[in-house]
Amino acid sequence: MYVEWSDSFSTGVDLFDGQHKKLFGIINDLHKGITSGKGREALLPTLNELANYASYHFVAEEKALQECHYAKYDDHKRQHEGFKAEVLNYINDHMSGVRVMPLDILRFVTEWLKEHIAVSDKAYGPAINAFGAPEGQV
Repeated sequence: MYVEWSDSFSTGVDLFDGQHKKLFGIINDLHKGITSGKGREALLPTLNELANYASYHFVAEEKALQECHYAKYDDHKRQHEGFKAEVLNYINDHMSGVRVMPLDILRFVTEWLKEHIAVSDKAYGPAINAFGAPEGQV
């Protein structure tokens, strides 16, 4: 489930589009690990990187949503919390010896991220840009 960036994912907010591309890159690292036969070895470091970067991104995104008084902020934040919880569950399961399937995890994070960006994130673009697009680091 290699995922490629396309303009169909663009929110119109350059900072967040750059961060979304970075998230796709992390997911693609897991894909590379799986297709090279090293899915189990790649799983924990990649999931940790994904959890850390997603948290960084979510904080930036939520801050911008609060600043522009985005009407769907609470729902958006709940979506982020659900994703973080699911990724942390995968990490905890893996570390405690529960057999997790890297391909199932890859499928979840890929589909969640694609859907979230294409629907929820695209919806905030006009509100954030009308307020003033945030600056920061990818």
